[in-house]
Amino acid sequence: MNERPAAFVDEGLGCCITLHVVNHGHIAAAYGEAIADQALVLLQGVMRGVCNAAAGAMSSERRLESLPVAVEMADARDAMFIFVPAAMAGPSFELFASELLAQIAARAIVIHEGGGQPARLRLLAALQWWTAPSFDYGRGRAELKGLEEKAAEGPLRSLAPVPNSERARLAYRLDLAAADDAMRAVFEGGHCLAWQPVVRSPSTDVSARILYFEGLSRFLSESRGFVENGNYLGALERTGFVRALDRMVAADAIAELKTSISGVALGFNISSLSAIDDLWWAPLWAELKRSPSVASRLFVELTGSEPNRSPSLAADFVSRLRRHGGHLVLDRFGASHASIREAVALAPDAIKIPHIFLGGAARAIRDGRCFAPLAQFAAAMGAEVIAQNVENREQMDFAALNGAGWCQGDLPAPPSLLRPWVLDGGSTGAGVSEALSDRLRPDFSARGASGGSA
Repeated sequence: MNERPAAFVDEGLGCCITLHVVNHGHIAAAYGEAIADQALVLLQGVMRGVCNAAAGAMSSERRLESLPVAVEMADARDAMFIFVPAAMAGPSFELFASELLAQIAARAIVIHEGGGQPARLRLLAALQWWTAPSFDYGRGRAELKGLEEKAAEGPLRSLAPVPNSERARLAYRLDLAAADDAMRAVFEGGHCLAWQPVVRSPSTDVSARILYFEGLSRFLSESRGFVENGNYLGALERTGFVRALDRMVAADAIAELKTSISGVALGFNISSLSAIDDLWWAPLWAELKRSPSVASRLFVELTGSEPNRSPSLAADFVSRLRRHGGHLVLDRFGASHASIREAVALAPDAIKIPHIFLGGAARAIRDGRCFAPLAQFAAAMGAEVIAQNVENREQMDFAALNGAGWCQGDLPAPPSLLRPWVLDGGSTGAGVSEALSDRLRPDFSARGASGGSA
């Protein structure tokens, strides 16, 4: 049986983190067990570096002696224990634990095997912790099993099944490669938000009343300009890395809100699979609690690209968002997995109806007749009604006539890398990072490769 690390014998263990790598089985099936196990060993080294850096920063800030941190492999092949001292187990510990999850997703694990192409992997983790008096290794092993079960039903329920055929193994490798491309962009300056306003309908005047500006994810492609997140979303959801993307998008939107003028409201979109009140969102809740004026101007859009398998978890997420003063928008109502049942359960502040119900050409009668009942239902729920992807005046007038008080699309204003609410002598402030702006060509469009809003 393992013994408690010597560093904690005298001072007392502050906290033990049980960390479970939830996609270890997927990687073992797709790449081989040897590569999966080697990835876990390399992750152990990464965790030592991350934890020691955090402990060093904290000891310097508090003028303490060097704080000891220990990282051990657990008996389970896909897990490890991380021991941190009492000084780190304070009120900010949730933020530290949340950052661990993000750092694991941010680090590519590159494994060279033989003379072939190196395997470039991303690992995804779940964790929980307890304080010194309640920790022993037997309980730690039991908690690992509990983490696996919780991961299956909760925070990482979007993971595809472990691949069990050659076709499934290839599909997982392709998904993980796409997720790696997206994560590299997110953490290395190849991702930004393009802003598009939700405006009063039927006005096409962008200076008219604006409900909020939505930040749309855009990934930089050297050959194709900006690519919408839809090009990566399926792979990110199936591999679980959509959590990391949504967390970063939230952080960018909050940063914009903190520096914007008081009358500006901003929004961002998350997958329904991310709508879980867990450690991934600890920085968001801390920021909203600290800045009520920011929370009151925040709109979180929930997209049902995948069925919500745990409605109660989503309800808890929305309840906490509202307690902090934020607003919920249900995206693509009627054309995705955003159902009437979900709308009733979550009671959103606004509901978006997609452009397929605006009618036009051959579908005018069939789809046009669907828009009004959807808008009536949304209004009956007390929600603002937003018509999405409005491209021409006919669609805007139709939406307004059938109950949409707001609209969003290329007609009122296409997505823009500029921040329209930032004015300095009549010019508009740039909305991209310096690292990203250096890589842009003049003809790059924020609309994305497929055009329109996402």
